[in-house]
Parts: sequence; C-alpha cells; structure tokens
Amino acid sequence: MIEKRDIKIGWAVSCGVGFAIIFLALLGPYFFGLPEFLGLFKLLGIPYFLPSYLGVLWVDKLMVISVVIMILPPGVLHHLHWRWKKAVDRNVPNFLRDIANAQYTGMTFIRALEYTAKRDYGPLSEHLRWALAKISWGVPYEEALQAMAERLDTPLVRRAVMLIIESGRTGGDILEIMESIAKHIRNVEDLERERLTSMRPNIYIIYLGFAVMLLTVVLVYTTFILRLLTGELAGSIGAIRAQESPLTPLEYLRIYFHTAVVVAFFGGLMAGQMGEGGLTNGLKHSVIMLIATLLTFTFFMA
Repeated sequence: MIEKRDIKIGWAVSCGVGFAIIFLALLGPYFFGLPEFLGLFKLLGIPYFLPSYLGVLWVDKLMVISVVIMILPPGVLHHLHWRWKKAVDRNVPNFLRDIANAQYTGMTFIRALEYTAKRDYGPLSEHLRWALAKISWGVPYEEALQAMAERLDTPLVRRAVMLIIESGRTGGDILEIMESIAKHIRNVEDLERERLTSMRPNIYIIYLGFAVMLLTVVLVYTTFILRLLTGELAGSIGAIRAQESPLTPLEYLRIYFHTAVVVAFFGGLMAGQMGEGGLTNGLKHSVIMLIATLLTFTFFMA
C-alpha cells in the first residue's frame, strides 16, 4: 500500500535530487572551485561530455532533465496510489453484497463481517481484517469501521461506512439497507467508469496535437528558418535572399524549445485531469511529453 506520506517523501527526495543536479552542474564551480563549468561531472570524475551529447541549449535541456527527475518518482507513486484506490472502490459493492447475503442466512452483523473477512476483496481485505482485530479487542464496530475508512481514504468507502454506521444506530432492515448501499455504490462506480471511458479519447487527442506541434516545429525550423537565415535558399529561389532577422537561429530554437516544454508539461496535466480525473494523474503524461521534447530537440534540431 502506498500512502500519502510515501508520496510526500517521494516529492522531497526527487526535488532534492533535481535541485542538486542544477546546483552542482551550474553553480558547482563557483562553490567548489572546480575548473570545468560542469562541476557535477568533475566532482564525480566523469569526463566533460554533456554539451557533446545534448548539443546546443544543453543548459536548458539540463533544466528539463532536472524537472523530469523531480516529477517522475511522485508521478509513479501517484499513479500506483490511484490504481490502489480504484481497486478498493471496485471491491466495496461485492463486500457489502456478501455482508447482506451472510445476514440473510441469519448471521449477526459482526459474524457477517468475520465471514466476509475470509474472502478476497483485493486491498480491501487487509484493512477489513485490521478492523475486525480492533473489534475483537473490544473497540465498538462503529469506531473500527470509521478508522478503516480513514485508513483507506476513498470517497466510496467513507460513504459506505457512514451509511452502515447510521443504519446501525437508527435500526431497520439491515439486509435491505446493505443491498441498497451496494446498489447505490455500484451505480456510482458505473457512472464514474462511463465518464472516464468517454473522456479517455481526450488523452489521445492531446498526444496527437503535441506530436503534430513537434513535427511542425521541426519542419519549420530545419526547412525554412535555418536555411533562410543562413542563405541556403538563395540559390534555389532567386527571389529569396538571406534575411536580416533580429533573432539568430539559436534564439529561434530556444523559443521553440521553451514553448514545447510548456506545452508538454501543462498538456500532460490536462490529459490527466480530462482522462483520469486528477491533475496528479497527469504527471506521468508530462514526463512522457517532456522526454519526447528532449529527444526531438537533441536528435532532430541540434
């Protein structure tokens, strides 16, 4: 189980590593007295090779690499935590249905809980057994179930536990209440699944738009701007000569690179929000798009 504490630790460690790379690589010489500009690689005994591999804009690309390092571990942890919570929510209707069926045979509520704890409900089973252990120690079942809901921390579990506790306090047909709760949660899950399914194509649209943008930038820069500013088109098209431009090819390249980085980062967040219902779910998409940007500008526009 991945808890929020683990995600916070992941953020702290990855951000620390990212800032350390920026500090040692760009500011290390001034603080450590290292001769090379890349103090990080001199400190580790690695040859001065980064500009040769990353080409022009290597400082900008180093910053993007640091950002990728910062958001990759938390993005993976957020994704795993999100999948874990979805697995919990998927098993809640089955858990409530089995409790209702157990009570239908004449079991008490506590006995029905003990019976269902022997079944497999994915990640929900471990926390159900934990709640039953607290009940066996004399803790009221309301407090034990409430503590289980706080540990699981999903809206569906909180809602189900609240309804179970309230139904126990007010009385009534527990069997009918359990079946109604299970049906309600199943309907909510179906609606959420249908919404995510209908919104998932937006992820592919964002990726397609980003790919088209990268392709357009590569074609415009390599076949038009670079050749026009260096005068290579003068021989092929007599009417076009080398143009006087306030910007150099390198400055055009930097503008395109920064634009692509911004689009990649926020486009990934948008893909997560629209396709999976959360900005943090888009961190993995941002990492993929940032890596694609780095590869494109390193191998096709260097």
